[in-house]
Amino acid sequence: MPIEQIAEGVERFFRWLPDEEPPRVDPITFEIVKNRLDAVSNEMGATVHSMAHSAVFAEVKDFSCAIFDHKARMVGMGQFLPVHQGGMQTQVDGLVEVVGLENMHEGDVFMHSDAFYGGTHAYDIVLCEPIIYRGELLGLAGVLVHHIDVGNTQPGPTGWAGAIDIYQEGIRFPPTTKLFERGKLNEQILNIFLTNIRMPGPQRYDLMAQVGGCHIAVKRVCELADKYGPQVLKDAFTAIQYYSARIVRQRIQELPDGVYWSEDYVEGDGHTDDHFKVSCVMTVKGDLLTLDFTGSSKQAKGYINATWCISSANCYAAMMIFAPEAPKCYGNGVPVDIIANKGSIVNPFPTAPMAVSTTETGQVVFNTVWQCLTQANPVSSLWGAALSYQGLVGDDPRTKKKFITLIMDAFLGGGGARKTMDGWPAASLKSSNAWLPNIEINEAQYPLFYKYRRVCPDESFPGSGAGTFRGGPGIEVEFSPLTDVILGSMGNKFTHPVSSLFGARPGHTTRAEIRDASTGAFKKPIRPKMSGVPVSPEESIYWASPGGAGYGSPLERDPERVREDVIDRFVSVESASKFYGVVLEGETLEVDYEATRELRRSLAAETSTE
Repeated sequence: MPIEQIAEGVERFFRWLPDEEPPRVDPITFEIVKNRLDAVSNEMGATVHSMAHSAVFAEVKDFSCAIFDHKARMVGMGQFLPVHQGGMQTQVDGLVEVVGLENMHEGDVFMHSDAFYGGTHAYDIVLCEPIIYRGELLGLAGVLVHHIDVGNTQPGPTGWAGAIDIYQEGIRFPPTTKLFERGKLNEQILNIFLTNIRMPGPQRYDLMAQVGGCHIAVKRVCELADKYGPQVLKDAFTAIQYYSARIVRQRIQELPDGVYWSEDYVEGDGHTDDHFKVSCVMTVKGDLLTLDFTGSSKQAKGYINATWCISSANCYAAMMIFAPEAPKCYGNGVPVDIIANKGSIVNPFPTAPMAVSTTETGQVVFNTVWQCLTQANPVSSLWGAALSYQGLVGDDPRTKKKFITLIMDAFLGGGGARKTMDGWPAASLKSSNAWLPNIEINEAQYPLFYKYRRVCPDESFPGSGAGTFRGGPGIEVEFSPLTDVILGSMGNKFTHPVSSLFGARPGHTTRAEIRDASTGAFKKPIRPKMSGVPVSPEESIYWASPGGAGYGSPLERDPERVREDVIDRFVSVESASKFYGVVLEGETLEVDYEATRELRRSLAAETSTE
């Protein structure tokens, strides 16, 4: 992986392209190849998805596919999870570093999930197959899937909150692992995997779905080589990298040169509820951008430490969204340098636990980068979301079998407002193509009963994200198990709401608790990071994801838009009056403009004296 030490205890992570003219490729051929690669990636995804068994895979689509060029640089990706695709590059880097491209053969399929060879966490298993055309290596096909269990100490897909090292977080496969060798399945590797996990049946099929995705990419890229020839194809691959880097450089040049700063916090590490800081100092100089995380907290005892793969993946995911017109590939990250202390929460020493850093610390890294970009480019939306998950383990009374599931109903948070528009309700930038699971499927597959899942109503969090442009609400869900279960949970933004700008209100914080199933009465809180919590059928689990922040004073919002918000139940009549200063009358909720002007003058006067 491209890492260098630039000072004692400080490392720089970077991507590099030779300073030379890229190959000349006919522009029509260039466009065909570029778009065909993305189409092949999407076809890989359709193949994988059609074969998936686990709900987190089949319903939520927690997987990604990509194609890498002849130098193992990502060159094509479809519509999957930006954060996966930002991180798959380091996993392939680790594979190439250990195995070498010259030692890959037709029909080989490598299996890799080692965090300290470029991987994310043990749950994210990547399969890579070399694309070989008439004896010549054209590239690699890769499929990453979040597996539901990897044999970690505490059963469940959210990691064990008590872990103190990576060895307690499940089986890992180093890059040298071959699931297939020259087209033949390695039964020993497969058996080792299935023997060490709790759900071998579904996960065997999930693994084979990944193989199917790799195979379809090999077939389609070789068909392209039949049409254009291998050299034209490789020249096009290289040209795509330079083209993407050039577009990102142009976007960076549009930003004012300067230094921008942001910080956010990871709340709890499983051992303590302390807050761990992620600090990002972004320097824009010409067409280059540096992200400096050296002000971040030291690595934690618990499972929130983000390796270079996870930290860089979230930086690159932000850049993909910042420059959406650039091809999503290795070249996208070339104009960006990332700096961090070794032994920090964003660059830990080997063996540090890190099971939930993909969603927790990784999301906070993304938040700080995006907030810096927002300062430099005010047209961007405010963003400071948190991804929330709950793992459940128990015995299904209907099937008499153990079940493990990852509840992802509240993993989407409210989107931040921007200078010209409201924030999205229930959204995610870095995991933008994941789906909310189907409630009926969850209830059919697992012993669960849902009371509701909905966009957070204003009654639950009055005035959340109020502004000239309103922040989007999060999601709230309440469900009960039909049998005794063990709960593991991870979430953020319980304490630190998403900050607003120019007189707007912040978004609401995360709220999670165990309630009485029959009355809905509060019983006990759910902490940000915990596992091993028993929940009975007489209890229910309530979770509300955080809301997005507003932009501008709510007293300047168009009263008719406030009226529409009330009709759509984003804002209550009471909040329309209290926070927006809008008076609505009668069943038709017509705006009383004279009363509204008077109320707004009064509220503005109160605000100015505070």
